[in-house]
Amino acid sequence: MVILGILQNIALLIMLSALLQLIIRRWTTDSVARRLFTGLLYGAITIVGMVTPFTIVPGVFFDGRSIILAVAGLFGGPLTVTVAALIALAYRLYLGGAGVVMGSLVIVESAVLGAVFHELRRRRLPVMRYRYLWVFGLLVHAVMLALTLTLPDGLGPSVARQIALPVLTLYPLGLVLVSRLLLDQEQRHLDEVALRRLNESLEAQVAERTRALEAANERLASESDAKTRFLRSMSHELRTPLNSIIGFSDILGKGMAGELNEEQQRQIEMIGGAGKHLLALINDILDLSRIEANAVKVERDEIDVRALVDEVVATLVPEVTAKGIGFASEFESDDMAMLTDARKLSQILLNLTSNAVKYTQHGAVTLRVHQTGNTVTFSVEDTGPGISEELLESIFSEFTRGERTPDQSAEGTGLGLAISRGLAEMLGGRIEVQSEVGRGSIFTLLLPARP
Repeated sequence: MVILGILQNIALLIMLSALLQLIIRRWTTDSVARRLFTGLLYGAITIVGMVTPFTIVPGVFFDGRSIILAVAGLFGGPLTVTVAALIALAYRLYLGGAGVVMGSLVIVESAVLGAVFHELRRRRLPVMRYRYLWVFGLLVHAVMLALTLTLPDGLGPSVARQIALPVLTLYPLGLVLVSRLLLDQEQRHLDEVALRRLNESLEAQVAERTRALEAANERLASESDAKTRFLRSMSHELRTPLNSIIGFSDILGKGMAGELNEEQQRQIEMIGGAGKHLLALINDILDLSRIEANAVKVERDEIDVRALVDEVVATLVPEVTAKGIGFASEFESDDMAMLTDARKLSQILLNLTSNAVKYTQHGAVTLRVHQTGNTVTFSVEDTGPGISEELLESIFSEFTRGERTPDQSAEGTGLGLAISRGLAEMLGGRIEVQSEVGRGSIFTLLLPARP
């Protein structure tokens, strides 16, 4: 009967302790208020245990107060266990009876030993291991058993014999179970707090990075706008005198201002060529800056692909004829049509074909056009010296020139392919390149026939 009463009391205390931890775990930070509140809860649980005791003789009864108060001291510390002990002590004095002195002393010794082990735990001694918790429980209840000597009328020895075995076995076991249950919940609570703090820290870092990126984007956008405005202004300021230089050099070169000797004619041609090259560079820089600033509008119209390609080919006929190389265009169909920006498509094809002609010294350049589904493919194939793998990686970067032969002059601005790629992406397409050193290159433009 004694053992059954002890087991029922311990089971009740375990459930109440679990409920206690669920309540106090919502208190995220340690504070005096939290310790006082926890002490009140431990005191309330102690009273619940004392309300359901098992009685040895009238006025002498046992319950699980020693377990709860020892655990309150172990987990809550001196302040928490003092509050709980005062509540339990007041209630035990209120109950009175022959065992009031022993009961009061058990409350005190359980609280004191709990606070002592709390200090040992605070000093990071391994008191929360099973064997040390068992020693802790055995010590608390060995002292409780010794306090039976304070019972009046010689009841001590008789009571001690009745409760010695269960008190020294079941009570320490109950203390171990309650302690491990609370420890697991405490660790889970600490993990949740650590995870929450980590999430808050990560969110703060993400917010900070986002603000930094937004500031950087705003700064870059402002700088890009300033660059675009500068280039537009400088373009206008430079174009006017350059056009004058080119115009006057043409006048002088044609002898309209008087006859020139051979050396003078050569110098005038150099001036005109340099002016035209510089004007082309300015135009390319302006085009690229407009593309990067998304300031270029796409105006799509229905176009005849063959007619547009024929215009591009006709533009390059003089240069091809002068170099003595072949230039052909091949079409899968004569009535191929697209809905796209004709001017931008012409600019892309002119850049790709003029590059192919420029770097082809022998052989031919071929422009092939075919359609697969909604994709129209323009392939510009040359028999030039090819492009090395190292240069292929940066061929579409700004100011990269395909100087593919040591004896070839570094003509061009190095912006044509960058501009072409930007325009192709604006039209919803892309440019691909294949090349083999010594055999030539193939630049492929893929565009949607209908966006």
